[in-house]
Amino acid sequence: MKKIFFVFFITFAFNLSASVYDIFKLPQSDFPVFNALKTGKMKVRINNNKMDISLFEINKPSKQILDLLYEKAEKNNCVFYNNETVLYIADLLYKIAGKRRYDDEFGYIFYKDNKNRMNFTICAGDGQKSEIIKITSNSFNTKKVKGFDDGIKHFSDIEKILSIEILSDADKTIYFANFYRAVFGDRYEIRNFYNNSLKNNKFKIIKKYFDNETDFFILEKNRKNYFFAITEQNNENWIMVAG
Repeated sequence: MKKIFFVFFITFAFNLSASVYDIFKLPQSDFPVFNALKTGKMKVRINNNKMDISLFEINKPSKQILDLLYEKAEKNNCVFYNNETVLYIADLLYKIAGKRRYDDEFGYIFYKDNKNRMNFTICAGDGQKSEIIKITSNSFNTKKVKGFDDGIKHFSDIEKILSIEILSDADKTIYFANFYRAVFGDRYEIRNFYNNSLKNNKFKIIKKYFDNETDFFILEKNRKNYFFAITEQNNENWIMVAG
């Protein structure tokens, strides 16, 4: 069954402006009769998979682009991935790599082809114009997530779901965001654990903010700032560390 998600999204702390600009005609095998302006490129690593991100602008609605890609991939018997984790990745990557900050339409298509290559296209637009974020990887590792080491001793029975790293030209990590899921333990128990764990791991808590669903911390360590959050969703607690 065809599933392409369109959602409204919130502002994220990171914003990286790409510096590579040139005119690029999208390959006809990918986007028949579409022309686009290529406005940026960057490297990322997602769950241990190194990938290239390219950003395009196009005078077409995002739904039309995603429909075209879906039909082509379905015809080639590609394996599709649709779940909340993929949606989090798409949402986060648009906040990092996007420039226009369109908030009327947002969607993605994520699939693995017959040669085990990962293809991930994120589109956002205003109904007439769109930004396209195209992500490709030669291989796709679905084993246990190792990702970036954030230097924090984490709550017991926690699972790292997602690790995103923005890379330099030398493949060094510039920014990262790690997401963990804790099925057991309530938010207050988890909050108390991290109050001690962060201090024991030499993180200085600069600011705390609590509401009904989220605990948010701004941290500092070795003159670097970090963001730490505990969010309760569907009787599960999610932990995010970014810096």
